[in-house]
Amino acid sequence: MQWLGLRDGLRAAVKIDTLSLLAYQIGMFATMAVSSALFPALRPTQSSCWFMMQVAMVAGFVTTYRVNWWLIASGIKERM
Repeated sequence: MQWLGLRDGLRAAVKIDTLSLLAYQIGMFATMAVSSALFPALRPTQSSCWFMMQVAMVAGFVTTYRVNWWLIASGIKERM
């Protein structure tokens, strides 16, 4: 985004980050909602809760992968 001015750069960054983070959180929060419904006894002090959080983070990665691929393919986001 080096060729953009400040205002256009901020607008592009918000658009890119909003879509990526929204897709990630949909996958992560949906997985945590399902895991808390399946295992209602999960508490943050248990290692099994943190394991499910790791599973939810992987699910978030899976859901954001296609969004990031589309953003890169359409030229909105740069490859890293």
